Amino acid sequence: MKFLAEVQRCASCGAPLPISLVSSEIVCTSCAARHAVDAELRQRLNAYSYDARALIHAELEARFHAAFFVQNERAAGPLLVGVVGSALMLVVGGLAVGVASHDPAGLPVSVLTLAFIPWAAFIASACRGWWLMFAIPRPEALLAFAVARCAQCGAVRTFSAGSATGTCEHCQGTLLVPVQLAAQLLRETGVRAAAAASTKRDALRAAEAAGHRFVQPLVLLVVLGVPVLLGLFAALVLLGGPRLPAAAGLTAMALPVVIAVPFVIRAPLAGARRRGEVDALADRLLALAGPRLTGRT
Repeated sequence: MKFLAEVQRCASCGAPLPISLVSSEIVCTSCAARHAVDAELRQRLNAYSYDARALIHAELEARFHAAFFVQNERAAGPLLVGVVGSALMLVVGGLAVGVASHDPAGLPVSVLTLAFIPWAAFIASACRGWWLMFAIPRPEALLAFAVARCAQCGAVRTFSAGSATGTCEHCQGTLLVPVQLAAQLLRETGVRAAAAASTKRDALRAAEAAGHRFVQPLVLLVVLGVPVLLGLFAALVLLGGPRLPAAAGLTAMALPVVIAVPFVIRAPLAGARRRGEVDALADRLLALAGPRLTGRT
C-alpha cells in the first residue's frame, strides 16, 4: 500500500495530538503543551475539503435532476394524452350536454355514458402522468474512498472524499490524509460528478424528445376526435332511450375530477419530500467527509 498517513504526536510527551484544522493552535491533552498548526497545511487541507464537498454536492444535485427528467420522460405520454383528451372531452361533451339538457325529458343515458367513459379515462391518464412526474426515486450515493497505512503502527485507515483527518484505531494516533491520496480522492469525486452531470443532460434531452413525439398524434386526436364525437352524440340524442336529469349527468361528470384532486395535490408534495431526503442525504455524506474547515466554506 503506497499511501502512508502522518501521525500527529506531541513533541513534548509523545501523546497523540487532537488535531483540529479549524484552529491555528492545538493543546496536548496529556501535558498541556501548545502546538501551532502549520498555516500552509491548514490551507491545503481546507482547499481539498472544500473542493471535495462541492463535488459531492454537485453529484447529488445532478443525479436528482437526472432522476426528475427521467420521470418527466415517463410521464410525458400519459400526462399529455390525459390533458389534451380531457380538454377535448370537456369541450365536445359540454356542447353535447348543453344541447341535450334543453330537452325537458332530460339527458340520454347513452350520451352520458359515451361522454363519461373517455372523460374518466383521460382524467385518470393525466393523474397518472402527474404522479409519475414527481415519483422521483432516491438517488443513492457513496463517497469515494481510499485506504492508507498509519506511519506509526502500520494499521489500515480508510479516508473518504473530503476527510482531511482521522484517528488510527490501533495506536490512537491522529492522522492527516496523505497529499497523493487526497488528490486521488478528489479526482475520483470529480469524475463521478462529471458523469452525473452528463447523465442529467442526456435525461433532459430524452424528456424533451418524449414530449415532441406526442405532438402530432395529439393534434390528430383533436382534429378527428371533435367531429367524430359530435356526430356520435348527435346520433345518440336522435335515437333517444332512457334519460336522466341534466343535473345528475353533470354530477356524474364531476365525480372523476373530485377523485383526482387529492392525487394532484399529493404528487408535488411527494416530490418535495423526496427533494428534502436528497438534501438530507447530502448533509449526511458531507458529515462523513469530516468537520467543516474554516476559510473556504
